[in-house]
Amino acid sequence: MQGRIFPPDISKFQLFPKDSYLDELKEANNIGFDFVELLYDKEMLCFEKLKNQEISNELIRQKFTVCLDRLCLFSFIKNTNQFIDELAKSLEVLSYLDVKSVVIPFFDNNLLSNPEDIHILADKIKKHMSSSIGDHCRENCIDLCLEIPLASNYLKKVFDQLKGYEYIGLCYDVGNSVAYGFVPENEILDLGNYVKHVHLKDRNIDYGPNVPLGQGAVNFDNVFKSLDQIGYKGCLTLETKYVNNPAMEAKQYFEYIKLKMSRD
Repeated sequence: MQGRIFPPDISKFQLFPKDSYLDELKEANNIGFDFVELLYDKEMLCFEKLKNQEISNELIRQKFTVCLDRLCLFSFIKNTNQFIDELAKSLEVLSYLDVKSVVIPFFDNNLLSNPEDIHILADKIKKHMSSSIGDHCRENCIDLCLEIPLASNYLKKVFDQLKGYEYIGLCYDVGNSVAYGFVPENEILDLGNYVKHVHLKDRNIDYGPNVPLGQGAVNFDNVFKSLDQIGYKGCLTLETKYVNNPAMEAKQYFEYIKLKMSRD
């Protein structure tokens, strides 16, 4: 996740590194990452960079996924047209980059107020994301991955209604899952090929904070066994905690995940 190697403020997360984003891309490649998850931030610093076409060969060559963190300012359920306008604007400004998947987080103002909202959610997705946005995703081979903090039985009700919308899938966050009291390895098996994107972080139960990999309640060995069982071939984004030296810690997390994957 962008901003986790050279964060502009080590005491905060989800910040776009406006003065060091190109250096961060280089360092991510040096470490061995295959792609970087671009942080499309609430403050629109990323948007301003891209809108003004502050691009370089590094950006054009880089493979990206994108987290549309800015969409957490809006409610897809309550303010659908505004949300869709923001989504369309985001996809347009990202159009010249090599983007594989786009994560739409359902947190903050976009949080579903109750599990029954899933029925409204599925209906609104079919109505508002099946025309120009759907065409754009199909033409550019982009997956829209919804990150929704609900148990797998509720999530399946959403995606069961979206069969045929092949460009829409689920972003599954293993750390958040543990914090909410779920068992990620079981939920991954339950969700199967609805999982199109994975966020890797470690947290503790009872809504515990983000902690360094291996220090929380996530059983990564079991997570990767389950991902292997469902035939998962998508991206894995490290959305990890930094403590004192983010660049060094990013290398350590990279090696930690490589080790866990090799035991699969």
